[in-house]
Amino acid sequence: MSSCDLKLFQVFERRLKLVKIGKDGKIYIPKIFRELFKGYRFAIMVEEGKIILDPVKVEDEPDSGEGDTGED
Repeated sequence: MSSCDLKLFQVFERRLKLVKIGKDGKIYIPKIFRELFKGYRFAIMVEEGKIILDPVKVEDEPDSGEGDTGED
């Protein structure tokens, strides 16, 4: 994340963003966050009743624009 991206993130990190899970199980991520974390994958976990998305930079994987749905 560049210093400019970091400054944008600091502005938006304290704002509450309400999103909902769609019928197909997808969650809409606002554009500012998608742009800030472009090229990242996310480790997803539940802690203390909260869904946590932890960004992980993946350098050696081409970005297909599609994420792993995690469906087995």
